[in-house]
Amino acid sequence: TGWETFRHVTLPHLRPALLSSWLVVSLYALGDYGAIALMRFDVFSSAIYSQYANSFEVYYAAWLSLMLLALAGAVLAAETLMSRRQGLTRAGTGSGRRARPVPLGRWRVAAWGYVALVQFASLGVPVLVLAFWLTRDPAGVDWAGVLPAMLRTIGAAAPTAAVAVLVALPVALVAVRHPSRLTLTLDRLVYFGYAVPPLP
Repeated sequence: TGWETFRHVTLPHLRPALLSSWLVVSLYALGDYGAIALMRFDVFSSAIYSQYANSFEVYYAAWLSLMLLALAGAVLAAETLMSRRQGLTRAGTGSGRRARPVPLGRWRVAAWGYVALVQFASLGVPVLVLAFWLTRDPAGVDWAGVLPAMLRTIGAAAPTAAVAVLVALPVALVAVRHPSRLTLTLDRLVYFGYAVPPLP
C-alpha cells in the first residue's frame, strides 16, 4: 500500500537527512543567545552570559557551561544511536531506469501551497521584518553606509568560511574513508561548536 511504501522505502531514505537536520537545529537551539535574549527567556546561554558579565565568581558559569556541553553530548549520542546501522551506500550499478512522476491530482494545490509556505517562512518573513523596520524611520537609515558595511561583512565572512571548510574537510574525509570509533568520536566533537554560545 501507499502507507507501507512510505514507511519501508521513502522514510528510510529520508532518515539520514531528517536526523542531520534535527541534530543541527537541536544543538543550535541549545546554544543560541541572540534570539533568546530578544525574547527575554532565561536559558543556559543567557544565564552563562549573565554570570560572566555580572559576577566576580565564574564557578557557577563554568558549571552551567559544563551542563550545556553535557546536554549537547546527549543529543549527539542520541543521533549517533538512531543513525547506526544505516545502509547509506550500495555496491553495483543498480538500474538505470528513469523515475516515473506520480500525478498529485487534487493534492497539487496543497503541495504547492506547502512549498510556498516554507519559502515564505524562510525568505519572506525576514524580508518583511527588515522592510518594517526600514519604513519606521527611513530618514534615519545611513544609506551611504549600507554598501561598505555589506562589503566588510563579505570580506570577513568569506575567509572565515574558507578556513572552516579547510579545517572540517580532513575530519570528514577521515571519518568517511576510515570509519572507526576514533574517527566517529572526532566527527561528533566538531558538532559541539553548534552548542557553544558565541558570547562576547
